[in-house]
Amino acid sequence: MSPTLFSCQNSKIEKTAPEENKSKQKAIVDRYLVNSAHQYSYYSKEWQKYIDMGLKEDSTIAYLWQQKAMPLFKQGKYELGMQYLDKDNYLNY
Repeated sequence: MSPTLFSCQNSKIEKTAPEENKSKQKAIVDRYLVNSAHQYSYYSKEWQKYIDMGLKEDSTIAYLWQQKAMPLFKQGKYELGMQYLDKDNYLNY
């Protein structure tokens, strides 16, 4: 039986991929939430429109799911808000 050699070249890719993803997600949050949705009231259609645009681009951003649910929680509509927080993707941010 001959020994098997393993290369460590891929470990650099694995370390940079999450950082790249994190910076892409931050850019999406900045574009659709900070620079767009925050210009409107939580209760406006525009708020939801921009949050939805961000989620369409990347549905794994938990902070956007939280922000989508927030107006419902503020109105005491907890069951409706929880449907957004219960998304499987919620924990990926």
